[in-house]
Amino acid sequence: MLGRRKTSETATPSTPVAEEGPGKNRPTPKRREVEAARRQPLVPSARPTGKPKTKADKQAAREQRMESRQRMMAGEERFLSARDRGPHRRFVRDFVDARWNVGEVLLPVMFLFLILSFLGNGVIKNQSVFGGLVAATYVLVLMSAVDAFWMQRRAKKALRAKFGDSVDLGGIAWYCVMRSFQIRRTRVPRALVKRGEFPV
Repeated sequence: MLGRRKTSETATPSTPVAEEGPGKNRPTPKRREVEAARRQPLVPSARPTGKPKTKADKQAAREQRMESRQRMMAGEERFLSARDRGPHRRFVRDFVDARWNVGEVLLPVMFLFLILSFLGNGVIKNQSVFGGLVAATYVLVLMSAVDAFWMQRRAKKALRAKFGDSVDLGGIAWYCVMRSFQIRRTRVPRALVKRGEFPV
């Protein structure tokens, strides 16, 4: 009896200890707190690692871009865009740059015509003169289209003569026409041949 009472007094009831963890036995977080934890800024505060951080890095990156553009304008194959790469495109560019294209003067004339149409009677008093300018502009547009059509046919013929009949002519016509309508000094890459120096 005595021994049984001692053992019962010394023994303490075991109570489960609440383990800390993200799941059970913790108060349920409020919805506001969960949404705030999930919310992220649209623009991260930290800069990407690839961005230049110092003035020296920015200057070096700027010089590298300028050098890449100069080499691209000079026609170096490695720096050209995918549209301008390849010996076929180089041949076509030289062919277009070697001739006088009617489309070269179309853009300046259209710009002048636009200015005159805005000014109206303030500059041109005679309506017949203005009508003549309008007619001349439309004639120039027609001549540019005809010249570009014959030019791209000749360019394709010269391209086949140099590289063979198996050459891919996809997009060549549009490439010729678009370059022929650009002012010579603004062409990208720049013209590397003089007038009359057709590629052979």
